[in-house]
Parts: sequence; C-alpha cells; structure tokens
Amino acid sequence: MATTATKERLRELEAERQALLEKENQDRAAYKLLVAERVPGVVQELIDLEEQLIKKKAEVFNAFRDIIELKQEVYGVKGQQQSHTFSSGDYSIELGYRVNSGWDDTVKVGVAKVHEFIESQASDEKSKRLVSAILKLLKPDKQGNLNPSRVLDLKQLSDEWGATELMDAVDIIVKAHQPQKSNWFVVAKQPDEVFGTRPVGLSMSSVDFPEGFSFNFVNEIPSENA
Repeated sequence: MATTATKERLRELEAERQALLEKENQDRAAYKLLVAERVPGVVQELIDLEEQLIKKKAEVFNAFRDIIELKQEVYGVKGQQQSHTFSSGDYSIELGYRVNSGWDDTVKVGVAKVHEFIESQASDEKSKRLVSAILKLLKPDKQGNLNPSRVLDLKQLSDEWGATELMDAVDIIVKAHQPQKSNWFVVAKQPDEVFGTRPVGLSMSSVDFPEGFSFNFVNEIPSENA
C-alpha cells in the first residue's frame, strides 16, 4: 500500500500536470486571439495598398495616352499593337496587355484530321520530310496547347503542299483559335550600379526587404552556401 508521503507526491505531480495543461490551453487561446486580432488589420492595409496600385496603374496608362496616340500618328503604328515600350537613358517602361491563346474543342478534330492525312502519306523521302515538319509544328506546349505562330507556319506549309485534306484540317485548327486578353501590365526599369538597369518591383514577391531587415523562420531551410 502507498504511504501517505507517496500519495501526497502523486497529488503534487497531478496538480503540476493539470497546471501545465491549463497553461498550454491558455497559451493556445492567446495565440488564436492574437491571430484573430492581427489578420484583419494587416489584410486591410494590403487592401488599401491594392487600391493605391489600381489608381496608380490607371494614372500610368493615362500618362502615356497622348504619347501612344502621337506614336501611332507619327510612325503609323497600328492601333491593335499589344504593348509599347518607352526609354530615356537607363529608365524604361513597357505597358500593354497580354493574350492567352485559347482554343475551342474543334481544334481536336482538326488535329485528328491532320494525323489521318499523315497516315495516308506514302513513305517516300519527300513525304517523310513533310510528316516530320507537320509533327514539329503540331507539338503542344507544357499546358497541352498549340503554339499559334506554329499553326500559322503549318497553314503556310499546307497551302504550299496543296493537299485538300491537309488544308481542310489546318483550316479547322486555325478557326478554333480564340485568343483572349488576360491582363494589362506595366513593367518599369530603373538604373542599377551593378547591372546597369533592374526592374522596379511592383508586386510583394518581386521587392526585397529594406536594408538591414531580418526575419528568420524557425524552420527556415539552411542555405547551401552557409
């Protein structure tokens, strides 16, 4: 049987364990409270910054509106030009819009018909060269999409070859192309003592911390050069 002293010690240990559990629960509650208090304020600051960037983006495009119009007038630049770059010394700025190369489902029909044409070709040297050229031009990118410029080359190749089946298949592919504007962008460069010029960071990911600022994660991955 346990002695009185042993029982007392067990009660002390249990009390210590309960105290540790209580502290742990309090610390976790304090952590959650701190997160709940900090997140909305910081996010709101970023929202305010986003609004400033939106306004500044409009101001930048408006600042070059008359310059672009004059450029089109003086140099005969087509109004459908996607981007414009302006430079002054080591300063430069490019603004415009990017285009995503979309394709509707009929592109698969066109590609299938091209492969049918390839299979129908004889095995002479001239046909082998044609087949090789077609396969290169139909090679998709990492996202599985066709390259629009290669499709134009394919159309020129099919027109030169003159085979009705091939021209029909390529025409289906060309008409399946549905490019769409993705986003309007601004890219600026500034003087740099080391590289001559360097981009102006216009996103949180592209800008560095201020000089002397240090923030080390507890689980930061060690540098290979350390």
